[in-house]
Amino acid sequence: PDVVSYTFFIENPGSLEKRLNGTCLNVKYIWPKQLDQRQYALTTLFEYMMINQDWSVSLLHNLEIFADKSTYKRIPIPFDFDMCGIIAIPYKSPTVPFKKGVKPERNYMGKDLAKDMVIAAIDTLRAHKNEIIKVFNTSPLLTPANRKNIIGHLTDFYDYTGNMEFVKKALLGQN
Repeated sequence: PDVVSYTFFIENPGSLEKRLNGTCLNVKYIWPKQLDQRQYALTTLFEYMMINQDWSVSLLHNLEIFADKSTYKRIPIPFDFDMCGIIAIPYKSPTVPFKKGVKPERNYMGKDLAKDMVIAAIDTLRAHKNEIIKVFNTSPLLTPANRKNIIGHLTDFYDYTGNMEFVKKALLGQN
């Protein structure tokens, strides 16, 4: 019988450096304020969209820090998304509560960012809404149930970020 298997690709750091014209920094610790704030805001919103809490800047957990050669800006590059709530992992994890039928909760982890950076990141992700949804809507690797689940989570994200009262309270920490 035919064997079908799926895989994923990890970009070699050298290839990343060449493609983005920079270098991956070998740092043990970095403060969020040391990162390019525009890119950090985009990373925090992307992780929020994906319902991923399995990352940390200060611990450098599931993030590489990349330095652009022309601007010297430090840019967070996220990786390892197996614990994202949006993909509904079929196994238990110590970092992700697993209860069948329970909707994963989003927890925004970029509360130290300036309002204008968060709004700019929201605008960027909202501008690419149709493209992002299309990636999942057209993937031959997803079952109809998985596709429906993912599109539902993405729709929730776009509904939330389209509501300024929600953004102020949940993402900007304003009452």
